[in-house]
Amino acid sequence: MTKPIGILGGSFDPIHFGHLRLAKECIDQAGLDKVLFVPVNSPVHRNPLVANPGQRFEMLSLAIENSSQFEISDSEINRGNVSYTIDTLRTLRKSYIDSPLCLIMGIDAFLTFDSWKDWEKIPEYAHLIITNRPNFNSKINKPILEQFLNSRLSKDKGELATQTCGKIIMIEIPNLDISSSRIRELLGQGRYIDYLLPDPVIDYITTNKIYAGINK
Repeated sequence: MTKPIGILGGSFDPIHFGHLRLAKECIDQAGLDKVLFVPVNSPVHRNPLVANPGQRFEMLSLAIENSSQFEISDSEINRGNVSYTIDTLRTLRKSYIDSPLCLIMGIDAFLTFDSWKDWEKIPEYAHLIITNRPNFNSKINKPILEQFLNSRLSKDKGELATQTCGKIIMIEIPNLDISSSRIRELLGQGRYIDYLLPDPVIDYITTNKIYAGINK
């Protein structure tokens, strides 16, 4: 069996160093072979995105072009319509039949995990890596989620490589306080965004005026 592959979904509107650092921390702490970035086509529980799918894919490509441990999947963009994680995992499992897959999510996302489409079936396709941040209140108040977590939780990251799916591990990552919404706000105000995202992405945003005139 090969080393586990991380799956990091998101809008990436735009991609920034917080996303990249999160992916690298997961590689190092969970022993992943690589992380596959999966940009959504259209998010389920969020406002419409500013950059279109092609622009977000291009920004991701520029951001990871020099990393051998990062790749992009266009599976959700190609499928079109609203993006559901379970559908993406089913698609990726066809390409990675014998590889352990690890869905990366923040603890804040896990606290609403039971609202996701077919959430209880997700461990049939991938492990879960739940990331927490220092000083974040990660108390789980829903018995159904607490039972789900405890029944699959492992303290041994090596278990991710022993089977293709079904386990949950939790890791703590440094608090890098960068957000796409803050970057869009700064751009809308005509302010600098240096050191928040890779220079090639900044150049692409500036050249194409993707976030010009927005206010959030």
